[in-house]
Amino acid sequence: MPDWLAARIPDDPDIAEVAQMDWQLRQAFDGADAEALSLEALAGLTAGDWETLGFRFVPTLALCWLRFNTPAIWGALDQGGPPPTAQRLPAPAWLCVWWRGWQPHFRTLDETEFAALSDLCARTRRP
Repeated sequence: MPDWLAARIPDDPDIAEVAQMDWQLRQAFDGADAEALSLEALAGLTAGDWETLGFRFVPTLALCWLRFNTPAIWGALDQGGPPPTAQRLPAPAWLCVWWRGWQPHFRTLDETEFAALSDLCARTRRP
């Protein structure tokens, strides 16, 4: 749907971006579950465990590029209110989506956060 909207309404790319965000949230909701590492589990690790400890992200983690104030628009629509006017962001931002506690969550990332997280994701997916 986001690609279809982008092709059909090229003068309003914010509409496709809202659809992309909605799609990512729905994908996270329907995605595979994963158990988070608890503080108790971390406390139980030995000094030797830390040498081989690595990252593994939840399978529903998704990152997508934002050009507009899409989270504000989506949030207003989700609450049944009038959305704010679409505004192009002054700097690139990214959306981070994941599933936790029976519902999808999201937050925006700046360029530095995105670079760090995408690098970690790439390193965890290597064979």
